[in-house]
Amino acid sequence: MDHVIFETASEFDVDQVCERLRLHNVRVTRTSATSSSPPTIRFSLAIGPWRARWLFRIDENAGTINCSGGVTNTFFGHNVMVPRNEAIQLRVILQIVREALAGVGIAVSLRVDDYVIKRVEITHHFRLPEGVPVADAVARLARHFKALRGKASFQNGSDLHQPGTVGVGASKSKRECRAYDPMQKFGMRPRGIDNYDWDQMFALVKGRVRIEMILNARELHRSGLDAVAGWDDAAVVAEVLNQKYRKLGLTVAFHASLSKRTTDSIVLAHPTFEPYLRHWMTAGRKGHAPKIRSGSTTRFKRLLRGLGFNVNVAYAFHHFLAHGLHAVLQLGRVCRIPRMLQHSTAFARWWERSE
Repeated sequence: MDHVIFETASEFDVDQVCERLRLHNVRVTRTSATSSSPPTIRFSLAIGPWRARWLFRIDENAGTINCSGGVTNTFFGHNVMVPRNEAIQLRVILQIVREALAGVGIAVSLRVDDYVIKRVEITHHFRLPEGVPVADAVARLARHFKALRGKASFQNGSDLHQPGTVGVGASKSKRECRAYDPMQKFGMRPRGIDNYDWDQMFALVKGRVRIEMILNARELHRSGLDAVAGWDDAAVVAEVLNQKYRKLGLTVAFHASLSKRTTDSIVLAHPTFEPYLRHWMTAGRKGHAPKIRSGSTTRFKRLLRGLGFNVNVAYAFHHFLAHGLHAVLQLGRVCRIPRMLQHSTAFARWWERSE
């Protein structure tokens, strides 16, 4: 888990909260109500020994406080390698944030069930096969996302040598997925992590691709993961992530082109499939478009999907979907933090020592 947003209800005396924050030298921004947003109080706090910044927004009308921050930066001062214990992380981060708010005189609920998770980023590292450079893998994913989602895809920080960060989501608030070389995370070594441990992480992360999957409020609510207790069911979490990886085509074995044998099998499957197929393969010059309300259209799309083709992507661009990494980006192949690092200075459980 990387970044998380959660919310809880509480009773606030707004003027008293602002006064307490100012007494602790916390800068407060207070906004008036508009036609689209309620009156709010906004401020940030540096939390944990590495002073990771968390943003807080109090809704004066609803009496809720919304919290947003980097889980792994708060835990360890970095997010180069991310643990796979999301349920534990959520509970501990609630404790850490509650204590930070109490330190400035703001009391929030002690009950875990009173918190609603609004947004979560789940990070995975995947080791690439020998001979596949990370830059090449990320560039393939960039072309895949562009073909699959068009203007909803993005590519930031690219140059002649590196593809930068690629993914889906036209704006930061609409991000669904990011992919990049985790070596980009190695800038300045955080305080508290010695050189040896930092160098070990540096060596381990080489040759991996980093996938960050973002779950929004609707997805979390639908799967029951908007409640902290929902994360205790590892099977549910895995299924939600598997669906997201499939939806974005990361684990789908797409084919670059149709062979004659496959074409013949599609035509023989149903009489209407031939004109549908010709229409798709010729960009509308031949055949005719599938009828939206026809049951044959659904069967046609389902058949081609099972054969590794997405008819929502133009046939001329379909080869860009075939990134060839579908076998690599399986959740069963996610890299774990090795035992030699679990008890190092890079992953010291400072919050346990303070209890």
